[in-house]
Amino acid sequence: MTRTTSKLVFSIVAAALCGVVAVPARASEQKAALAKVKAHYQAAAAAYDDGELEKTETELKQALKIAEENGLGEHRIVAQTYVLYGVLEVAGLKDREQGVKFFGKAIDISPAIQVPPTMASKAVLAAFDKAETQAGESTPEPTAKAAEAEPSEEAPAPPPRAEPTRPSREAKAARNDPDREKLVDDLAAAKVSESLQQAEKEKLQREKQEREKELASSRGQAQELGRQKADADKQLADARVKVHDLERDKEERDRQIADLKAHLAQLTKEKQETDKQLAGSQAGEKKAREAGNTLAHDKSEGDRQLAEGKRNIQELTRQKADLDKQLAAARDDAKRERDAKEKLAHDKAESDRQLAEEKRNLQELTRQKADVDKQLAAARDEAKRERDAKEKLVAARRDADARESERKNKELQERSAHEKLVEGPELPSHISEPISCTVPDEVTSGADLYVHCVPRPSIDAKVVALYYRAGGVLYNVSTMDRSKKGWYTAIIPGGKIAGKVLHYYVEARDGRQDVVGSNGRASSPNIATIRPGKR
Repeated sequence: MTRTTSKLVFSIVAAALCGVVAVPARASEQKAALAKVKAHYQAAAAAYDDGELEKTETELKQALKIAEENGLGEHRIVAQTYVLYGVLEVAGLKDREQGVKFFGKAIDISPAIQVPPTMASKAVLAAFDKAETQAGESTPEPTAKAAEAEPSEEAPAPPPRAEPTRPSREAKAARNDPDREKLVDDLAAAKVSESLQQAEKEKLQREKQEREKELASSRGQAQELGRQKADADKQLADARVKVHDLERDKEERDRQIADLKAHLAQLTKEKQETDKQLAGSQAGEKKAREAGNTLAHDKSEGDRQLAEGKRNIQELTRQKADLDKQLAAARDDAKRERDAKEKLAHDKAESDRQLAEEKRNLQELTRQKADVDKQLAAARDEAKRERDAKEKLVAARRDADARESERKNKELQERSAHEKLVEGPELPSHISEPISCTVPDEVTSGADLYVHCVPRPSIDAKVVALYYRAGGVLYNVSTMDRSKKGWYTAIIPGGKIAGKVLHYYVEARDGRQDVVGSNGRASSPNIATIRPGKR
């Protein structure tokens, strides 16, 4: 192999290795970018549910920008983002043409994509159908040149792309089926209930773990206190045993000293007897010498034993002094501890007695002061009561009459205003919808909303119910009552009207509880904008 050929092979291998390294790095970057797009999409969906339209638009723009910068324009999450943008334009910003454009972009990316049931209002579905129609009309036909092109041997052509499938009319009908929409609502409510139960269960588990941790800590503290008490009891028992041993050693040393003193006295007596015999004996020089030697030996032995006994006595005396000192120190410690406890108990008892005495004195002074204040107040009030009794009685009667008259007038005005609001306007001469309602496009936050609805005469309505929500997933329900003018009326409390958007729909049911007419549905409710109330 020549040097030129080696260089060429090396270059090819290096390029291949660089490609192997670069592909995982690019895939990792796209995965991170896809996660960011999903996060912005979820934030936008949550903001739309809360009625925050500006935040929804900002999050959607961020998601589309990241997808475009990282080459993710054909991903399904981008199609979902365009669908949500279209819903925002049609239902929130009231720009139908712009919404159709966004729906068209979503269909170009994912032809089978649909509008979520919870966002599928009448206007949104109409705009989406228009985008589907435009997408079907603008689908390009493959050219003859592209059809006749044959792949080369060096770069095999990719397999032909399958034609995107469009939703059929049966699929659209299924999308608008009330039973399917009700099933979707039931599934959403069941998921919400399941998530709430799961959150409550996790909360109970966390509380249980906290209680178990606190119980374990308390047990550990109790065990530590028990151990410290056992150590203190053990030290006290050891001190008592040590004092007992010292007393026993002292008694033994006293006994040994007494024995040595008796032996010393015996030796001294014997020495005196020997000296007496030596002084009285003057017979025989030999006998005297022998006796003298014997006596001298006995005397030296006695002196040695006496010196040894003295040394033993001194050692025993020193040991006894040490034992007496240790015993005295132990007794002093015990006495000081006992005196401290007695002093503490005496001081506590004295303090408790003084405190009780002070409390009794304070109670007595308080009682005496209360008696004096009571007597003074009684003396002052007696004269004032006699002077002000008639004036107070007249003023109270006059005020009571005025308040009663004012209350009756206010109740009459409120009752008249309430009855007027409940009765509503005059019935329309022609009812164009199955159920016609008088709800404005804008309502005031925090103010009670009176809803008046009337079904067509041909509808056999036994019960009419109002469903409403202002944010969240679940609807509130209120049965509507028949007024004198013929309206079915209900009141949405002002406390339930908060946020940005109010969703509502009305259903009429016959005697078998079947729906015979409606104004809006749970999946496509009527929408009223909530404006802030005056403060």
